[in-house]
Amino acid sequence: MSTAERDVPLARGPKIAQGKGDSEMSANAEVSAVRSPESEYVGPPKDMFLDPAWFERDLEAIFRPRWMFAGHVDEISESGRYITFSLGDDQVLILRDQHGDVRAFHNVCAHRGARLCQSETGRIGRRIVCPYHAWTYSPADGRLLSAHSMHDDFDMKPWGLHQVHAEVWQGLIFVCLANDRPTPISEQFAGHEHLGGYNFNDTKIAAVQTTVVEANWKVVIENDKECYHCPSNHPELIAVQDWRDHGTPAESFETIMRDGASGLRNVTVTEDQGRLNTVGNNSVCRLPLSRADSNPEPASFALSWWPGLTLGLARDYAKILAPKPLNAGQTEARVYWFVHKDAEERRDYELDEVTAFWRATYAQDRDICENVYKGMKSRAYTPGPLNRIYQSGQAAFYAWYMTEIRRHFPELVDGATPGE
Repeated sequence: MSTAERDVPLARGPKIAQGKGDSEMSANAEVSAVRSPESEYVGPPKDMFLDPAWFERDLEAIFRPRWMFAGHVDEISESGRYITFSLGDDQVLILRDQHGDVRAFHNVCAHRGARLCQSETGRIGRRIVCPYHAWTYSPADGRLLSAHSMHDDFDMKPWGLHQVHAEVWQGLIFVCLANDRPTPISEQFAGHEHLGGYNFNDTKIAAVQTTVVEANWKVVIENDKECYHCPSNHPELIAVQDWRDHGTPAESFETIMRDGASGLRNVTVTEDQGRLNTVGNNSVCRLPLSRADSNPEPASFALSWWPGLTLGLARDYAKILAPKPLNAGQTEARVYWFVHKDAEERRDYELDEVTAFWRATYAQDRDICENVYKGMKSRAYTPGPLNRIYQSGQAAFYAWYMTEIRRHFPELVDGATPGE
């Protein structure tokens, strides 16, 4: 490891100077107090966005220890159907076995390392067969069932597939690549199962869109968590909502950041009257999502979970955004749209109308993120301050991120815990 790598500091949480009138600031007030550059919170240094070595640390500290959203049960609705999920150099094979259970294994033959299933989705038979030497495995538990023509004293028992932790919550499939199984995903989402009163299990996938954004994953998440950029970049969005509704009182900035650093804000929920956004706020599906209650005017519901899932539900449809890092400079952004399980395309909805708003918005976000990432590479760039009114969510996210990095790599970072 080079001296440069060892000495990269972690951006510190600011000791905010409480100037005259700070306590009187509100979300709509102009911040007039003069603040020194050192007192402004700017998030991580730019090396943590650009350096491939830091990307590997992100995988180790942020992604591998945690449940990652990998797909939906609709995608493996029948026995033998499979999908794959990749993170770094690892690829997970996720399938439904002959008993209907969801299983997950490293997509690697125990013999010489060949990829077992080479397509991202597909179907297997009663056995998983390696395309190299035709070793075969059980889809139910990964046991090696056959290794043809091996020597007589070969013991097959130790050579099964490596299992991957997998859980299903509300039809969403999560996998974890850590050695030890983390806290069950249901416990991590405890208290949020109501999903605003919607029966998410009564939905089906209407469409899936996968886009590669030429930017670091933190840029993508930061952009998704704020609307400070909306008036300049999202005409469809500001036509149907007031971007200023996403603000918080400036004096709450430090508290929100401390909550983020402690992990208290890694699951956030918002509920608002009205629809999940559509073009012109028009209805896009004749058959509304089913509900567990009889609320005649249901609110929209959004659940955001770090580092990789945002789920939104409203009367007409539901949506998921799932960003996933590919490398230091590329992020996969996968979007799912859901409608009522009994809704029929062209009878109850037109697919273009269901997807139009977020296809446009995320295309705009892609351009923004790619432009930001290009600029970050400039020698002239150093991170600027986060807006204390309209970017407190980003401050919380970065405080959490830096706490996790420090937990795994204390020898590489310095500074106080963010928000102290």
